[in-house]
Amino acid sequence: MIHTPQSMMNFLTHPSVQDAILEPARTMGGGDPVDLDITFFIYLGIFLLTWFVLKPLLFEPYLKVRDARENGIGGNREEADKMREDAEGKMATYRDALAKTRSEAGDIREALKKEGSTEEEQILGAAREEMTEKLQKNRDQMAAQIHAAKGEMEASAKGLSEVMVQRLLPS
Repeated sequence: MIHTPQSMMNFLTHPSVQDAILEPARTMGGGDPVDLDITFFIYLGIFLLTWFVLKPLLFEPYLKVRDARENGIGGNREEADKMREDAEGKMATYRDALAKTRSEAGDIREALKKEGSTEEEQILGAAREEMTEKLQKNRDQMAAQIHAAKGEMEASAKGLSEVMVQRLLPS
């Protein structure tokens, strides 16, 4: 319901409204706190004139700009939501690709470890065989040297025993 200046004036000048407004002040012993003389109506007229002049010049353009801004922000929000959803989709794709790559890298690493272990075992086996051969060769050489030394010692022992026998038993 739209109130016109005339209806407002009738409302405020009605005796029951004035009594309702002024009664608390009268009961407190202060008399009439508001005098409704001509200055009230002059102020009311100035207010209404200012309102009707400023409404098309200030208030309506402000409200239009505010509505346009709100609509623009709403559009930007929709665009931002779409971008966020797109980014979340790309992040999910990235995470999946990263997990797949990590899994593949782990498989390759395991294969290389197995290959390295196999090569290591082959190298160690070859080295063991070579060391076993060298050890056996050295043992054979030592056995031959021991046998030769025993032969020499036995010959020396025979020679010494003959010398000792000749010295102990003179002939």
